[in-house]
Amino acid sequence: MAGSRRGRAASDVRAGLVFVGRREELRSLVQALRVGPSVVLVKWEAGIGKSRLLREATGRLESATVMWGGCHPLREPLPFGPVIDALRSADLHIDSQAKLSTATAALAPYLPTVAWQLPKDERRAADPETGGDAQRSDRPS
Repeated sequence: MAGSRRGRAASDVRAGLVFVGRREELRSLVQALRVGPSVVLVKWEAGIGKSRLLREATGRLESATVMWGGCHPLREPLPFGPVIDALRSADLHIDSQAKLSTATAALAPYLPTVAWQLPKDERRAADPETGGDAQRSDRPS
């Protein structure tokens, strides 16, 4: 499941669903998210309530931006799949004054909406086997 939330979300409260159990897990998750910036891995078996726990935790944060991504059942693992999933789902705005590492250029194929703002990977552009940055335009149309 992917999503991005700001502040309190009360969809489950409006629906009349009460969050039961997982008090310690909820406390730990909220505490970790309040320290920020942070990355938290929530790992349990399917159907046990991970998404609900995340909704409850983000609903208790006052003004934090939380991005989340999921691990999809794939035959071949996708390195950094949940991170890419979270970044894609977020409404990303990169400050024009931001000093981004050239390593972030590797994200360009996965984040086409902000690819034009990422630094160019000069090593890839100089490598005739990779085809340079032919997939990437300077600005969105």
